[in-house]
Amino acid sequence: MNLSSLSDDALIASLSALCAQEREDVAGMLEHLREMDDRHLSTKLGYSSLFIYCILKLRYAEGTAYHRIRAVRAIRKRPEILELIRRGELHIEAVVLLNPHLGRPDAADLIQQAKGKTKSAVENLLAPLRVAEVRPDSIRSLGITPPPTPAETGFDHLFTQAESPKPPPPRHFVPAAPVPPSVQRFRIAFDADEALVQLVERAKALLRHKNPNGQLESLFREALDALLDRCDPDRKTSTQRRQGGRSRETRRIAQAVKDSVWRRDQGKCTFVSDDGRRCGSAQWLEYDHVVPWAKGGPSDDPSNVRLLCRAHNQFAAAEVFGPWRS
Repeated sequence: MNLSSLSDDALIASLSALCAQEREDVAGMLEHLREMDDRHLSTKLGYSSLFIYCILKLRYAEGTAYHRIRAVRAIRKRPEILELIRRGELHIEAVVLLNPHLGRPDAADLIQQAKGKTKSAVENLLAPLRVAEVRPDSIRSLGITPPPTPAETGFDHLFTQAESPKPPPPRHFVPAAPVPPSVQRFRIAFDADEALVQLVERAKALLRHKNPNGQLESLFREALDALLDRCDPDRKTSTQRRQGGRSRETRRIAQAVKDSVWRRDQGKCTFVSDDGRRCGSAQWLEYDHVVPWAKGGPSDDPSNVRLLCRAHNQFAAAEVFGPWRS
């Protein structure tokens, strides 16, 4: 389309028509996502959640997928929101902000007050209701951290100009330590209660000999290493694994069986959709009986135990014991 040939009025009219069509398309897309969610189709297709389906199949960015799904949840609570989106009276971000408050008795009034407002205006409208709201956790990439300059390393004398005279090295010369390479860095943020702060301060005091500056990165790395050494089947040594199974008369799965299944399934959900797609999620994993224990399936045989994410564990149960009820 050669837009340069359009008159000002024609360009404005065309843009307005495209905006109206875009709002119609967004509303239709939200209706489709709601129906997908109601039918649990993303799970049937091998995705651990609707969010993952939106990212991997529909190619949404994470933030876009999050906003669309939150809007679907809001529309389920207050169906009139869909028509307001279609008419352009509410934008998606306003709906996301409203969503946590749609169970209030005055929700209808809040929706009316939010109509036509910018995101910042809606935030101001809802500010009195969010006094005790906990901010979401976040892990944000800071990009690549460049290596330190010669002056920062203390070895700037090794980077003098080539033509500068260099004194001979001392008799017992020790080569300078290599300059650290560039590394990917992240900022991790979350809100915490006073009890956790007390645990952090206690750990800093106990580890002061190893971490004299009390750096939280070092502290949390050591704590998580200790936790995973105890809980992660991939990190357990053979001497830590408990041997032997349990009787077929109990539903409980022995730790040795769990460890064997974890290694076999590589710590990922094993659900495979009809078209051959394996879910492969490493989140919310649960041990599931292939032949349900209630139907005589053993708990002490690794071949009857598999790893499934929670969504696919529930889906498998519904396949055996009856339809899912939301």
